[in-house]
Amino acid sequence: MTYLEILHWARKGIQAEQKQLRELQDKAIEKQSRKFMEDCQEHIDELDVYLVTLKELEQIHNR
Repeated sequence: MTYLEILHWARKGIQAEQKQLRELQDKAIEKQSRKFMEDCQEHIDELDVYLVTLKELEQIHNR
């Protein structure tokens, strides 16, 4: 497995986790659970930072 493949799989895993969190967030909105919704959003935002980091690592690797 190459370095770029590892980055690709990491990205896919993070995106899958974000999808699950968004689904949980939608359920929290339906049940009017504001605290849980905010916790989900906070975690989604953290995962966005990881995605940006992976993209930067890929760009550095490609130089």
